[in-house]
Amino acid sequence: MGNTINITSVGPQGATGPAFSATAGALTVSASTWTKIPFSGEQFDTNNNYDPTTNYRFTPTVAGYYYFTIQLFMSVNANRGAVSVYKNGVSTLEKLDLGSTANGGISFSTNGLLSMNGTTDYVEAYVYQEGTGTTNINTNASLTLFSGFLARAN
Repeated sequence: MGNTINITSVGPQGATGPAFSATAGALTVSASTWTKIPFSGEQFDTNNNYDPTTNYRFTPTVAGYYYFTIQLFMSVNANRGAVSVYKNGVSTLEKLDLGSTANGGISFSTNGLLSMNGTTDYVEAYVYQEGTGTTNINTNASLTLFSGFLARAN
């Protein structure tokens, strides 16, 4: 069965606005530093508000409350890892998870609502790992993605 996305209006106060979903390009993550994730493959971008080539950021043109999700799969050498939605360059929706030394890696995710002004606010996806050395994120579209949508306009 294929993936089907239905976006419909939910009324005059409802969420008929910008939405996007992007998949990650290759990325090697160094230990103990926040690294921007190059989500360079657009699955969809309903209003051309996501930049998949230069800044890898979403800048909505409609003011309101947006729901964002980052899901990331990577190998971890040990310790902890985290993903975060950065709003205007500041970590805003962050989740820290325990790492694993088991084969196959671990999944990290975070999600939540953010108020966006519709003009200058933007969001980006970042990753952090506390293991030893470097690790790579998995670029499989079903394992690593960044998405967001207007939940309610102002």
